[in-house]
Amino acid sequence: MKIKIIFLAIFISAYCFGQENKVYKIIMTTPGKILNYINYNALEEVTELTISGVINKTDIDAIKRMSNLKLLNITNTTIQYNKEALNKEIANYNFGYQIAINMYADSWNQLSTQKKQKIKNKLNLEIANVTKLYKSGGMLDDGLFKDFFSLESLYLPKTIQVIGDRAFSNCTGLHKIILPANLTSIGVEAFKNCSNLIVINLPAKISKIGSRAFQNCSKLEKVVLPSYLKTIESKLFYACDNLNEITVFGVNEIYSSFICGCKSLKIINCLAKTPPKYNNYEEYDDNCPSRNDIIFYFPKESVTAYVGSIWADTFTIKTK
Repeated sequence: MKIKIIFLAIFISAYCFGQENKVYKIIMTTPGKILNYINYNALEEVTELTISGVINKTDIDAIKRMSNLKLLNITNTTIQYNKEALNKEIANYNFGYQIAINMYADSWNQLSTQKKQKIKNKLNLEIANVTKLYKSGGMLDDGLFKDFFSLESLYLPKTIQVIGDRAFSNCTGLHKIILPANLTSIGVEAFKNCSNLIVINLPAKISKIGSRAFQNCSKLEKVVLPSYLKTIESKLFYACDNLNEITVFGVNEIYSSFICGCKSLKIINCLAKTPPKYNNYEEYDDNCPSRNDIIFYFPKESVTAYVGSIWADTFTIKTK
């Protein structure tokens, strides 16, 4: 019996030693060179990683090969911009500008030289702004962390202002993310299928969140949408099964499908003094039934406006 116990103890010790966590702290001096600090053959052993300095997509692609990485802290990094992504963004601006000209060619020809120059200047300003955003490390590219299944905790760079479309979609292990204070925009389906995301603290400066951004975030329970956000897009919380309370501030427009499939939702706190526009110009969806069981709270000083609004027919309305 003693021999068996000793053998078992040796086996457990050997197993635990083999499973030892690998924690790295790296100061990057040259972007794209993370494999100078971590042996490629040891990537699967890394469980925690903290980086400072400048990184790029090559580094992030290497990080995504760390199949057992649980915690990634890149708060003090700057993500070097992707030239191809920036050029594509500029091309989209120019394409949209050209389409507008072609659609209104007759009107365009009738415009004064001064008016044409004003429109062109606006385009150039938009291109200058998006270029500045990318080059300052303010852009998190579309799909950058997509399908990073093992990641559980992520601390994003302080410089990030815009999170691209599907940036974290299918990060099914992610349960904690620290967003930078200067974040202003979250893209379409950015957190789609992050089924273990428990809490999302949205910074105050966010003014845009794309449709389906939190689709299938089935463990989210409460969300407070920032006051800068003026439009709540379609199917924003689609199929968030455990979401039970949402708070919104001075929102101007709400798409009717923003809570489709939110089976546990009980309370919507709407602090807008003027009833938001109710946008229901969407295709019918079986997961979007009428929800009179949801209590829709609004400011009591706005009782007349809300009682006469569509919100009185959509939910059970009460003053806060």
